Amino acid sequence: MADEHTAMVPAEAGNEGRDSAYIRAKITPLLMADEVIYAIAEQDPRYRWWVLPPDGAVVTSHRVLLLHCNLFSFRFEDFHWEHVEDIHIKVGFLGATVSVVGASRKTGLATQTTSAPGKSSSLNNLVKGRAQEVYKIGQEMEHKWREIVRSRAMEETRAAHGHYVTQAPTAAPQASTAAPQAGEPSPKERL
Repeated sequence: MADEHTAMVPAEAGNEGRDSAYIRAKITPLLMADEVIYAIAEQDPRYRWWVLPPDGAVVTSHRVLLLHCNLFSFRFEDFHWEHVEDIHIKVGFLGATVSVVGASRKTGLATQTTSAPGKSSSLNNLVKGRAQEVYKIGQEMEHKWREIVRSRAMEETRAAHGHYVTQAPTAAPQASTAAPQAGEPSPKERL
């Protein structure tokens, strides 16, 4: 999976502000071994008490994480790309809101077959530029995973019906339009 995401550049730890560094420090111990952070959007300092740490949205190679911080604790919600139905952004005058809608259940084809309303979560008052970067990468990942899930569904359907295509079918022989040779029976006679 890591090879498919080489076009996306991981977020550098040195190019971020104090709030993004705080979010990175909270999230890094929770990442999987091969998981890479692509973007972090932290809460705008104008929208929180100065003693409270920032909330933040993090986009990684495997999932979207929404981090909700309190003074002495934090909680996060994660949505694996396989189960993300949609990611939205609402940009206001001073800040932005990032919303994520996940599948209502986690199955292999949940994003394709579910009809129940999905699980939704959002973070308000994020720094606009960073929130837009999270949204942009989120849309790219959502598109890639939609294609992965679609091809997986096609493979599972073929396997269930016993249709395995190992090579492209050859062209059917074309019917001869030439008149029958003398001594050969006509098509009517052959029938």
